[in-house]
Amino acid sequence: MGRKIERFLQFLKYKGISENRATTECGLSQGLLHQAKSGKSDLGAKSIEKILDKYQELSRVWLLTGEGEMFRDANIQTSFGDFSPNVSGNGKITQNIDNRQYYSDSPDVLRAQIDKLDLIITEKEERIKEKDAQIKEKDAQIKEKDAQIKEKDAQIKALLDILRK
Repeated sequence: MGRKIERFLQFLKYKGISENRATTECGLSQGLLHQAKSGKSDLGAKSIEKILDKYQELSRVWLLTGEGEMFRDANIQTSFGDFSPNVSGNGKITQNIDNRQYYSDSPDVLRAQIDKLDLIITEKEERIKEKDAQIKEKDAQIKEKDAQIKEKDAQIKALLDILRK
């Protein structure tokens, strides 16, 4: 799933929200989702902001890059969070604990999440080292250009002195 529209549609499907409802709720242009689905465009920055303002449980990182979890809080799987309100026969609202929280907090799952994050950190550290090396290279190039500029300034000064005589 490489495109933002595909991820947004996956979110809508998961939440049971129609494209028309999402378009209206987010204040998107009519036909925007259809155009994006057809490949003529993808979701732009303004549309993304409107979507994230409306669906605050949706992870920005996941929507933009496909990395991480769909939801900002991995335990939030419904619009009611970890608890689903139900009305019992006597008319009182009761709350049922969602078992997904138990499984998502199990040591094996947490260890896997930690390992995944460790891998991401290692990759980011490597990228930082590469960028640091590039910065050092650019700094050396800048120093070289500064030296060339100083040399040219000295030559210009010498020529101006000759012209003044």
